[in-house]
Amino acid sequence: MTLSKEQLQQLELINICPQKFRKEILKSINEEGIKAICECCLNVLHGNIPLTEKQKGSLSKHKRKLRTLAERKVALSKKRKLVLPKGGVLNILIPTALSVLSELFHGAR
Repeated sequence: MTLSKEQLQQLELINICPQKFRKEILKSINEEGIKAICECCLNVLHGNIPLTEKQKGSLSKHKRKLRTLAERKVALSKKRKLVLPKGGVLNILIPTALSVLSELFHGAR
């Protein structure tokens, strides 16, 4: 996982903001923020982020979206559209990924 401090802060902001503001933040998020979300998807798919059975079940409904976000060949504009909240993949993905990422990031000091 190679996320910068800026990317980690963007993910934390998305995680803590209320649902009604999340869509506005995601509309204006920069390229690095989208890449951070995509990297989280990739790490979840590769098993680098531990998930509970309940989280796996919730994410399994969004497996096509996760795979598309993790795919390198998919255009960033398409990924941006997928990230906008319609289903709730970010509600499960980001808090789970943040717990692992902040441990790694803050533990590496």
